[in-house]
Amino acid sequence: MNIKRYGVDAPFALLIYAVFGIGLLWHAYVNRLNYPIGIETTVGIVLVLGALIFLRTTTRGKYKIFDDAIRHLNLKPDGQVLDLGCGRGALLTRIAKQLGSAGKVTGLDLWLSRDQSHNKMAVTQKNVDDLGLTDRVNLVTGDMTKLDFPDASFNVVTSSFAIHNIKNEQA
Repeated sequence: MNIKRYGVDAPFALLIYAVFGIGLLWHAYVNRLNYPIGIETTVGIVLVLGALIFLRTTTRGKYKIFDDAIRHLNLKPDGQVLDLGCGRGALLTRIAKQLGSAGKVTGLDLWLSRDQSHNKMAVTQKNVDDLGLTDRVNLVTGDMTKLDFPDASFNVVTSSFAIHNIKNEQA
């Protein structure tokens, strides 16, 4: 499992699925003789199954998708890649491994723990260092809606799943 290195995506969502699902199933079990519990049981099962699918996806499934997508990128050894919302570096480090010594991956993130468990630049940098990819990775703090890079800086731009909130500014 990759939880130790790369964390869990949207940890609070996973917790909500699991807690509410188990809570509904427990409530249905306790009240099984008092009234019909079909809806409670069904929703509880759906939430628990959703939590299990979510956990499987965040620990294994997305890595299979990453590997398949990277094969289709046809990266050159000297490629310059921008990974938006890089989090703890799951996609970022997989891409960096495909590049040569002249290649570089820039990981940009807001570093919010609500997006990914323990999402901090220092944690991502440790993952990069532990994998021996320090010379191929550059981490920056920033918002993907306000990129501050010169035009044509990158050959490829990736984002595994990043949504940055955009505030609607009205006059």
